[in-house]
Amino acid sequence: PMSPMLSNTSDFVQLFPPTRIHGGIILALLALLAVHVLLFRSRLGFEMRAVGLNSRACACSGIAVNRALIISAIVGGGLAGLAGVSEIAGLHHRLIEGISSGFGYVAIIVALLGKNNPVGIVFASLGIAALQVGSMAMQRTAKVPTSIASIIMGTLILLLVIRDAKRSVS
Repeated sequence: PMSPMLSNTSDFVQLFPPTRIHGGIILALLALLAVHVLLFRSRLGFEMRAVGLNSRACACSGIAVNRALIISAIVGGGLAGLAGVSEIAGLHHRLIEGISSGFGYVAIIVALLGKNNPVGIVFASLGIAALQVGSMAMQRTAKVPTSIASIIMGTLILLLVIRDAKRSVS
């Protein structure tokens, strides 16, 4: 199942034909700037980061924990919606069932690799994208299964957990 094609007026501009790079990259860079300013240059961002680190201490110091959590969820959901709009208006030009299967799990890996920093997340997402696209190319040319990308990402998660566990012990 899929929706009818979107009108041409709602499509994002393709920036470098014949590549798939479209105007959504500009939207993503603007979102990166907005999130960076929100998180590192505002009181609300400080509260959101503090609640993420230790909500109990924040509650004891007078920070409205529930407010920070709700605003974080709203901002995250809005950014996910912008990503969906970019995917549809930039690439597929219609809503397709199952268009984003597994993106949430990959986003968690990207956030961990980027250390929850907007700039770090950009570099981590480029690395994970290269890994996934490369695994598809390897499957076509060398008959290597694409699940190798999932194995590598799982290994990365384990290494990150081990690293963090070692830091918390010492």
